[in-house]
Amino acid sequence: MQDARSPTANPVYAERTGRLTVPLLTLHETGDAWVPLSLEQSYKRRTILAGTDHLLVQRGVRASSHCGVDGSIRRQAFDDLVAWIERGIRPDGEDLLAADLSRVGLKWTPYLHPEDPLAARR
Repeated sequence: MQDARSPTANPVYAERTGRLTVPLLTLHETGDAWVPLSLEQSYKRRTILAGTDHLLVQRGVRASSHCGVDGSIRRQAFDDLVAWIERGIRPDGEDLLAADLSRVGLKWTPYLHPEDPLAARR
């Protein structure tokens, strides 16, 4: 379909400005080949420039899939987001702009894949 991914025809494809107006909690699999973690980093930078980074919490999940986040992780994230919106309790997240990302996602990953470099150390 012509213009299927046009921001004008479908706003879901509009440029992400980072100008948040409500709390946003994101989950991102560290080894996602379709949507690289660098897009999370780029979005964080946009929120910083827009002055809305206080409304963004990001969490990494150590996995090599796309949209395969475990149900318990999703439920916890949803509950944390609701608590933030309803009671002002800002949830924990991770600094995805940190210089060392080798341990990113450990807090939010219930079990490591056997091939994860940190699996033997945990």
